[in-house]
Amino acid sequence: VVMVIVIVITLSITLPRRDENGGGSHTAWHRDSDRFRRLKDYLVANRISVVHDLEDESTPQHYAAQWLAHKDPMQLEILDSSSSSENLSKDHNTLVERYSLTVFYYATGGPNWNNNLNFLSGAHVCAWYSDFFIEGDDDSIADSILYTMGVHGCKDVGDGELAPFSLFVPHNNLVGTLPGELQHLDRLEIFALEHNPDLTGTIPRGLSGMESLRRLALQWCSFTGVVPTWIGNMPSLSFLGLGNNLLEGPVPKELFTLTNLQLLGLDDNALSAQISDFYPLSNLRSLYLEDNNITGTISEALLASWPRLQELDLSGNKLSGELPDNFFNHEMHLVVLDLHDNEFSGELPSNTWENDELEFLALHGNKFRGTLTTEDFIKFKVLRHLDIS
Repeated sequence: VVMVIVIVITLSITLPRRDENGGGSHTAWHRDSDRFRRLKDYLVANRISVVHDLEDESTPQHYAAQWLAHKDPMQLEILDSSSSSENLSKDHNTLVERYSLTVFYYATGGPNWNNNLNFLSGAHVCAWYSDFFIEGDDDSIADSILYTMGVHGCKDVGDGELAPFSLFVPHNNLVGTLPGELQHLDRLEIFALEHNPDLTGTIPRGLSGMESLRRLALQWCSFTGVVPTWIGNMPSLSFLGLGNNLLEGPVPKELFTLTNLQLLGLDDNALSAQISDFYPLSNLRSLYLEDNNITGTISEALLASWPRLQELDLSGNKLSGELPDNFFNHEMHLVVLDLHDNEFSGELPSNTWENDELEFLALHGNKFRGTLTTEDFIKFKVLRHLDIS
């Protein structure tokens, strides 16, 4: 992803002390206790987890169920497996969301996270978070930014019930694969785990149940496989970050139905698509497709379909053809434009109006021809980076 201005700042981070909730020995747990058996039966009856995962002592599901049954200071009431979850909605949601977050904790190496984030404390899951500050060079508290990680925010859904709104755990040494139980956190609107390079496996289908998601941020991890077709089941998404993973194959057509997207990052994978496929995404402000296998040409109609676009990075692909004559005059508000290392040809558009928005322009590594004068670039009033070599 191209940054408009690169500023090197030394940051000091004040982090909370690591809490060891949920760590330590599990020898005191009793697999066949009455509480564990009743919890297992309830989770199986309501299709939250499968019996094999709950009984296998090596799984995060078993660890989570044992913790809820025996170590959780809250000691929730274990619901009757014969009761309908619809009739016990509030208690059911409280139990299932607590269990699912605990599975997530164990599945991603929670005891070895950089920061425990108050997970597995006796508080409601809405308190499973920690605050810390990012401070500037002058160490001034006034210039510090408060940063909250964990279950960052809950919403009141009525009748005194709180539901998790955001799960935000970046840069925290998450290790492992994401569990299917995440599907039961279906009231989340933000799910962000970026910059955890030891998160592996495919993007789990369990995420498909999060139909209220507005932000899905999984960039800078090590996910493999394809971009799943069920991504189209998330019509509220405005932010989708899947860049810098190990994804491959065609971009599914279902993704192009997500017309509320404002930021789409698929960069630095091995994905293929025609650039014209992105035509329907008319609300985009930032589009990062660099270093993939994107082909095709940029037409005037395609430019017109992105009236709000501010950052466009298509570098390192296989785009070809000539740029439209009015390329730099189009009614976009681009701040960043990076087309380097493609197969564009022809003359660069020279009928350029004055532009007081474009700050970054990279066109090198193509097959452009012709001559540009200083006067051509004087029209770019705020240009800070130019590379056309």
